[in-house]
Amino acid sequence: VRTMLRSLRCSAVFVARRSCANPAVVEELSNLCSLKRGREAIAKFEALDEATRRELPIFTVRQILNTTSRMGWFKLCEDLLDEIARNHGEEALTERDFVSCIQAGSRHDHVGFVRRIAGKMRDRGVQPSDRFFRAIFPLCERTMSHQFGKSILEEYRHLFSTSIEPMAYRSLLFTSIATLQGKDALVYLSTLEQMRGSPLRIGFYIDTLRALSACSDTERDIVSLLRFIQSRMSEGPRAILDEGVLVALLRSAAQQRSRPLYDAVTACTAALRLPASSSFNQARLTAIASTGTAEELLTALGSKPVSLPFAQELALHLVRQTDGAAAKHIADALETGSFRSPSQLFIALNTFIENRELSRALELFDSLEETYGTEPTKPFFEALMHGCIREDELEGALEVFREMLVNGYGNVRPDCAASLPGIPHFQ
Repeated sequence: VRTMLRSLRCSAVFVARRSCANPAVVEELSNLCSLKRGREAIAKFEALDEATRRELPIFTVRQILNTTSRMGWFKLCEDLLDEIARNHGEEALTERDFVSCIQAGSRHDHVGFVRRIAGKMRDRGVQPSDRFFRAIFPLCERTMSHQFGKSILEEYRHLFSTSIEPMAYRSLLFTSIATLQGKDALVYLSTLEQMRGSPLRIGFYIDTLRALSACSDTERDIVSLLRFIQSRMSEGPRAILDEGVLVALLRSAAQQRSRPLYDAVTACTAALRLPASSSFNQARLTAIASTGTAEELLTALGSKPVSLPFAQELALHLVRQTDGAAAKHIADALETGSFRSPSQLFIALNTFIENRELSRALELFDSLEETYGTEPTKPFFEALMHGCIREDELEGALEVFREMLVNGYGNVRPDCAASLPGIPHFQ
């Protein structure tokens, strides 16, 4: 084979020399390219005047083009393509010329160059072959160029062979997952399923789930994927849904106020029997506050301690989600003695404050010790001061602050201190 190729190359050089006015230049350039002395060949080529370069046979120019692309001199590659079209006609440019440049760009992960060459190919109406796609899609996967790969898919899908089609969709599935394009990932996942005629590895579904959790209006798709994953877990080897995915889904449920999504995540969590971390518990409580009732939230909270900012966040979600009905429900529950733990009372106080029912908040605060046996701590004082300031009851806030000092809590939140005249004097 080597002998045949050498013979063919020698024949091509011989023909090129016969058809050129300066055969010595052709032979020298061909020898330099063959000996892989690329820099010398390119320097010799660039030193030629315009008339000599115009007379060079296309075989020699292609040798220089291949050498240039192999060395990664991309600007010169584009100039050579234009030179071939200008000196030898548009029809002289073949798909092989473009693909050799694209393969070189792909080896160097130069997406911009590959995109420009693909654009030149499209503008000249050159139909791509499998070699074109085998260079493009791995490049998109390595560089996470999802939109570029998607545009190639949409434009040339009808030209895909049976070996290229699954490779293209698999690469785009990876890039859409990596760039959190959840809706695209779901489309590619379904297409690969149809091609294969059976479900894929469970990891693909979990990764698609992670990408979907970052998108809006994907509640139904996420719920169906979660149910599918749950069914696969009961069939055989248990696939691990890591906690990060579940936390992201719970946050998505809270953001979209989607009860079905919360229920699906809860069912999956129960099947996995994962130990709940603090981040998972916070995401779960936020989802309950955004999709459930006050009773459900306070029951789930139990006696778990929560910070002041998080309690305010939960109360705000609860008030928004129930349009203020949560405050009434909590007031009724407090009368019946359903909620008595400090955390539950803390959420109740913040719910009244967020619902701008300061009188109820003051009433609850005054009865904490006597009725519920809970001594108000610094967060209770600060929450009530915050509520007084929101309602412009600065005198009331100062009274709360005085009582706070009496109980031995000296420093106060910066946002409260900035709103209260005289606090530096008291401190």
